[in-house]
Amino acid sequence: MKKETLWKTFSEQTFFPTLTKRIEVDVVIIGGGICGISCAQLLSQRGFTVALLESGKIGEGNTGYSSGNIYQTVGVGLSELSKKHGHKSILNILDSRQEAIRHIKENIFKYQIECDFEEVPINLFSALPIYDELIQSELSLAKKYNLKYFKNDLKELPFPISESIKQEKQIQLNPIRYVQGLANSIFSDDCHIFENTTVIGIEEGVDNHLVNAPFGSIKAKYIVHATHIPKGSMHIQEYLEPTREYSIACKLDGPQLKKGIYWGYLMSREIISLRDYQVNGEHFLIVSGFHHKVGEGNEYLKMVELENFVLKFFDVIEFTHQWSGQYYNSSDLIPMIGRRKEKSNIFLATGFSSDGLTYGTSASLIISDQIIGLNSPYSVVFNPSRKIPLKKEIYVGNNNHIHTYLKDIPQGEGSVILDKGHKIAAYKEKENLIQTCSAICTHLGCIVNWNSAEKTWDCPCHGSRFSVSGDIIEGPALYALEKFELKNLDHLEFDDSINKELKSLDQFLS
Repeated sequence: MKKETLWKTFSEQTFFPTLTKRIEVDVVIIGGGICGISCAQLLSQRGFTVALLESGKIGEGNTGYSSGNIYQTVGVGLSELSKKHGHKSILNILDSRQEAIRHIKENIFKYQIECDFEEVPINLFSALPIYDELIQSELSLAKKYNLKYFKNDLKELPFPISESIKQEKQIQLNPIRYVQGLANSIFSDDCHIFENTTVIGIEEGVDNHLVNAPFGSIKAKYIVHATHIPKGSMHIQEYLEPTREYSIACKLDGPQLKKGIYWGYLMSREIISLRDYQVNGEHFLIVSGFHHKVGEGNEYLKMVELENFVLKFFDVIEFTHQWSGQYYNSSDLIPMIGRRKEKSNIFLATGFSSDGLTYGTSASLIISDQIIGLNSPYSVVFNPSRKIPLKKEIYVGNNNHIHTYLKDIPQGEGSVILDKGHKIAAYKEKENLIQTCSAICTHLGCIVNWNSAEKTWDCPCHGSRFSVSGDIIEGPALYALEKFELKNLDHLEFDDSINKELKSLDQFLS
């Protein structure tokens, strides 16, 4: 089984250059996912010179770890949204999402993008009667907000369904292929796209800004942060909660799942989504769910739970892929899109929750309008400067992989270790080969935790993630974890100061 997203297996490679010199443009965009590429498209079409920087490969960041589902309703649920916001705000949100769907469709047909695009219904369901009220509430609110939902019978699912509703003409696609196709279509002398170019610093000015990379820099009047969470340190990050969600793909023996988006509530109000993906004559079932806050779940067990759910209800021939993605929930459930503050030329696009494909496209439409001087009808509801409550939850630690001494860490695992008061992130590659770096996140100084499923160091505060060697994978951090050389391995002990308020691993699992 491949430990990578299914979309990457069925996508082409891109070969955009790496930034190796200093250039000047009107707009620099940080992030080469659906938000960044869509924004580059819209601005270059309107006569702006654009440079887009992607630390990896186009479309292979968080966009490539999504489910490939695009829909008008909101993942957090209309019921939850209506508890915090008024009728007009929710109408604006839904209208902006419908506009995003139209824009994606137009791009696919305009540029003839081969991305396994299909129009399908979205089905919202409860698997247990205790959650029927949630579905009934969604149906009632859908009528209020002019969404065309109606009740249906989901007999095609292999587990009992208590209540279900659906809306037609939503979208499924391969998100990497869509973003790659769009990027290839807009790449030009006035629309630069750079891959393998990590942002290592941002110098904000009055009239112009400078974005620095390892081998070059870009001077621009406007900066667009299209990286799920803005790079560097910003107060807005305190309103965001980083979350991870897991996905698995498999081949089935017998009938395939009917085309559609299936999204619903299971036991303990666990949310899960299912879909079929057909490519090159093959069918794959994709199942996603079992989310948790970054750094506060046992990642390995979450993936096992997801696999066991699939095995319980489907006749699986083989599991082919497993992956997890990261998203950020804003504390008032609405993304923050637009100018960082009034009259600022720095633009933000964050807090998309699990709706990154739709909201990312909405953000590109809103931000491009603002840059060219148009008053977007959605700018008020998504305004990053609006009053937003701080997230209430305070991180208290992680109880995964607790080890007393360095020698107790199993091969292929990691743990935070104390060395004369220093918190060290230690990964045991082999018995006598230990990779170590500081456990202090370079963003704002939180302590990273070990992610056993993906072999990474994850920061629970703002979602920065690092490789076993300390290199940045994603998040707001601009710098790698500081290298740390251990000279005496015998006296090192596990740092339990970050776990005082939690039970032991055995207690937790029982």
